[in-house]
Amino acid sequence: MLAKQIADLLEARSPQALCDACIATELKVAPRQVKPLTEAFGITNDFTRVPANCPGCGEQGWAIRAGGTQ
Repeated sequence: MLAKQIADLLEARSPQALCDACIATELKVAPRQVKPLTEAFGITNDFTRVPANCPGCGEQGWAIRAGGTQ
């Protein structure tokens, strides 16, 4: 299941945040498949979605990481 793969990837990379494009590249899926899931994860207490420079690609945009709001 893609949601589990995303969660596992983010937990493995914690505390690093990744953008949807980098997550998609890592998991070999389309970014359009990742975005709805990371948006949903971002409203939980287990993940934080924030505007940031993605350390994977260097692009400024939304990135998500494992761990609640700090």
